[in-house]
Amino acid sequence: MKASADVAVVGGGVIGLALARELSSRGFDVVLLERGRTGEEASSAAAGLLTAQSDALAPSPFFALARESRDLYPDWSDALRQETGLDIGWRPTGVLRCGTPDFLERFRWQR
Repeated sequence: MKASADVAVVGGGVIGLALARELSSRGFDVVLLERGRTGEEASSAAAGLLTAQSDALAPSPFFALARESRDLYPDWSDALRQETGLDIGWRPTGVLRCGTPDFLERFRWQR
């Protein structure tokens, strides 16, 4: 293991790996710390969902950040495929949520 680095990223899931890749591409010397195998913890549990809108309760700065991040994902996915030759399987299929009228009222503000 390296004795020093500019940045230490803790966690080798999708987010940690993406962050380490981005920092490295910007010239930082990065070390990634992961207790197990990469992509086997939260990344596998999330099932690949990007659900900025279905998880939001009301407009907020976090909601805006989540939507912007989601909107950047297609280009990031394509760049990763071009760099590695691997298709990460991103598909813009959406999320279907079923519920009562009260449940649906929660999302009315997004219209």
